[in-house]
Amino acid sequence: MAFSSIIGQERTKRLLTAAWKSGTITGAYLFYGISGVGKDALAMEFAKLLNCENSSDAGACGTCHSCKRAAAMQHPNIKFICALPLGKNEDARRDDPISKLEPDTLQAVKDELQKKWADPYYTIAIPKAREIKLSSVREIKKELSFSSQGGKRVVIISHAEDMNTQSQNALLKTLEEPPTNTVFILTSSARNMLKATILSRCQLVRCDALNTEEIARALVEREGIPSGTAELYARLGAGSYADALRHNTEEFAEARKTAVDFLRFIAMKKYDEIYAAAEGMARLRDRTAIEEFIVSLSIWFRDAEALRSGGRDALLETDMEETLAKFNERYPHTRCDVAVKRLNAASNQVRQNVNIQIIIRSLAADLHAALEAA
Repeated sequence: MAFSSIIGQERTKRLLTAAWKSGTITGAYLFYGISGVGKDALAMEFAKLLNCENSSDAGACGTCHSCKRAAAMQHPNIKFICALPLGKNEDARRDDPISKLEPDTLQAVKDELQKKWADPYYTIAIPKAREIKLSSVREIKKELSFSSQGGKRVVIISHAEDMNTQSQNALLKTLEEPPTNTVFILTSSARNMLKATILSRCQLVRCDALNTEEIARALVEREGIPSGTAELYARLGAGSYADALRHNTEEFAEARKTAVDFLRFIAMKKYDEIYAAAEGMARLRDRTAIEEFIVSLSIWFRDAEALRSGGRDALLETDMEETLAKFNERYPHTRCDVAVKRLNAASNQVRQNVNIQIIIRSLAADLHAALEAA
């Protein structure tokens, strides 16, 4: 089976392998599905397969000159487009996508793309890159006007929903008169943001959410994460490998511990500790860490409700089962649903830049009310 480096996606692998073997490759594809399931990884591996010098049913060989050039981002037939920041005084109709970028920004772009090609599941994070620019689409159109050097020319447009209206219109013109021997692969987690005329010119390929076993196995094999922890992260990922991997940080481990301590302070009415926790988080000025803390609290109440309802198999934090059981025994009337709603509201407040101390103190009062509910 081709695409052996891809996590799960067996149905999609079979579809693409069959198209390759039968020579029925279409000119444009849209790989769509939730974020973090391997849409870019599939696109990148498919591009390698279409240009591999020793391709077989097992996929691209990974060792030929073509595969090595692809792995080093130096293959002339494979182009990767993503959102980029705007350069100073950049003119989309005259300048190429990177000529007006500052040296530091340009280096950041190169570094992020190198990480992506080294690990197709890596999430690109380029500062101030909010949209796929018109100049990026125009540059590809210009390059495709030159003759090919053999193999298939493949244009991957990652997070295609990031194209602005001008970019989508420019791409549509190219798709209406597609260059010969060229394959466009768009990937998207929000296909509804793409023009219907673009969708109509693409073969739609759904990329399924991954199951817990697939994600956990990949975390163990690729990241060396212990199996028990990998299963927890896999459950938290809710079908997304990237989301599962995002929990493999010291910050998340600390957030889990802090969440349990915070609940203990609330239950014991230790107001000094609650205020100290609020002040400490405010000093952090790290809203991502605070969101992790809120997520950890949400998971706690969700699991408490699941355990109370006999849904042991639905627990996310299986390593907390004994502690959760004691919590339910001591606070049998806790309104877990109310707590989760309040935590969701707090998460939105964090994103809206509301004062952290106010959020945490208010949250403490609301969670205490949920604990003491009759």
